[in-house]
This record gives sequence, structure tokens and C-alpha cells, in this order.
Amino acid sequence: MRLDPGLTLLQIADDIVQIGSGTRSTQLSGCPAPAVEYLQRLVDGIPDGQEAATARRCGLDPADARDLEATLEDFLRWHDPPARAGAGHAADLLADDLALALALDAAPAGTAGTGDADGIHGVPGNRGTDALERVSEVLDRRQDIQIQILGLGRTGSVIARVLAAAGIGRLAVWDPQTVKAADLGTAYLAPDLGRSRPVALGRRVDDAGLGTVVLPLTSPVRPGPGGALTVSVTRGAVDYDVIALARAADHPVLPVVMRDDDALIGPWFVPGQGRCPLCWDLAARDADPERSRRTAALLEHRAGREDVAVATTAGALAARQVIRWAETGTAPAGAVLHVHGDGSRVDTLTVATHPECGCTASG
Repeated sequence: MRLDPGLTLLQIADDIVQIGSGTRSTQLSGCPAPAVEYLQRLVDGIPDGQEAATARRCGLDPADARDLEATLEDFLRWHDPPARAGAGHAADLLADDLALALALDAAPAGTAGTGDADGIHGVPGNRGTDALERVSEVLDRRQDIQIQILGLGRTGSVIARVLAAAGIGRLAVWDPQTVKAADLGTAYLAPDLGRSRPVALGRRVDDAGLGTVVLPLTSPVRPGPGGALTVSVTRGAVDYDVIALARAADHPVLPVVMRDDDALIGPWFVPGQGRCPLCWDLAARDADPERSRRTAALLEHRAGREDVAVATTAGALAARQVIRWAETGTAPAGAVLHVHGDGSRVDTLTVATHPECGCTASG
């Protein structure tokens, strides 16, 4: 028996434990130290039939262990799940398809096709010329902008590839980690294993020949606000230090959070707009006295996963919002896209301006 390997076990306080970081998460309060140790054993897996002996070694009464198991019935697995197919080249092709679709997305209706002396084929001359000018203006705006991406796992690499395919001129990319096997499937290839993530991602974007300049940031220290916009990709929770620094610099940020069984995109921080990530955090603190410690634990343990399907969906949706921002300078106020665990369903949540935040006074 073991705890579902797709869920993270977090100790929020001495006697408070959280299982999972997404929709399925649950909290256990009043847990004595032996119960916490037993939960840790469940993370590693306890051979069937040895639960009582393991509980005794942890200093936990076997009857209490059975009660704990009954409480967590929906979170336990008696047998290892069947092996799933690993990430492969098909996921790379999917990311390419999304990127190309988004790159062409801004073209006004009727601009596809061959041109003629009077403009675009099938479109009167003046209208065809106007449409071409609009497309040119959009592409120029994309080319002139620099976007900073913090966090370059599967999700961050999708964002970078989509933005490059959409014609964003410069990408500054940062992550202190190296490429691991779990990162393959959306941008990185097997030869990248062990390389710095920023350097490897820069090579992959360069190999695509899209013309985007990639600036790999390899310092172990996270950079401050940079470029015209920062996309912050984290596991477990929003990094509110990034948001606070951006707010002090009047710098827009789009947070993307990958959790155990879902992903959250937004809300944006845009100077003066309100309904920002700090509003959401303050509202959550009003209802949850452990909010600060919970967020710190989620970030410290990087309590999230980046399955290919969810990472591809979340990355493409985040990139789409960035492209719209690059073109129009606007972002959806207070909107959070909630990507469910298999990447097939997306809901929209809304955040209200918190009276104590003061974000509407920035900018």
C-alpha cells in the first residue's frame, strides 16, 4: 500500500499535514509525530500485510493506523498502477502544431491566399491592403518585444516555443536546474539531458530557425523584473516574492502554477488594474490561518507535476494570453484559467480586488 504517487505530502506545521497541491488536496490536522512518520512511510510504500508492524515501528497504534488509512482511502493505492507511455516525439509535434496555429492566429479573415494586383485574392484592393498592413503591424509589435520566462520545465518550454513561433522578438529565459528525463516531451530532446535548462532551450528554439533571439540566464539567483513582461512558472503555488518585486517596479506578470493534478494560469498582475495575485492571496489568508506556511511549503517542495498533456495545454494557453498582451497591451483582469488533470477541460475562475491590496494604486 502506498500514497498515490501523483500527490505530494507536505508538513505545514508540527501537527498539520497536507496531501496533494491541486483539486484533490486534503488537510489532516492534529496529527501526532508517529502519524506523520507513518504517512511518510506510505509515500515510500508499505508492503501489503506489513502495515501493523510498520505502524508499531513508527510508534503508532495499529488501530490508529487503520483509522488513518480509512480516512485516506481515496488517496491510497494497493498496487502499482500500470506503466504509462513516456513522453516522446509526438508531444514535440503537438507543441509545434499549437505554436504554428497561434502564430497564424492574428491574421485577419481573408488574408490567407495569393495576392493580386488589386490586393489579396478574393478581397477588394483597399481592404486587402488594409488587412496586410494590420498583419504587418501585429508582427512588428511582436518582433519588438522581449518576454522573460522564469521556470523552464515542460510548461515553460512550451511557452517559449509558442512565443518564438508567434514571432516574439526576444526571450530571456531562466531556470537554475539542468534538464532531466522528466523534462522531455515538449521541447527538450535526449541530447539535452544534464545541460542547463536555459542553454538547452535556447538551442532548441534556435534549431527551429524562427528568428527569435533567446537570452539564457544561467545565474542560480532568480532575476528581477525584466523585459516588457514576466511569465513565472512554478510548482505548487504562486511565488508571491516575484509578484511583489514586479509590483514595486510596475512590471506586468503572468503566473502559471503547476499542481499535482491541475494547473492555474493567472490572475495577471498589471499595474493599476487590480484583481491581482496578491488580492487572491489576501482573500485566502482571510479564510486560512495557515496560508503563509502552506504557500511556503508548497514552493519549497515544488509540490506539482508537469505531465505532458497538462503542460502542453497550460503552456499554450499562457502563451496565447501573452501574445494578446503583446498585441493590445491588455490582459484579462482577475481571470484564472483552471486546467484539469488530463488537459481536456478548462474552467475560468475570477478574483475580486481585495480592499487591503492597494494594487489599483500602482502604475
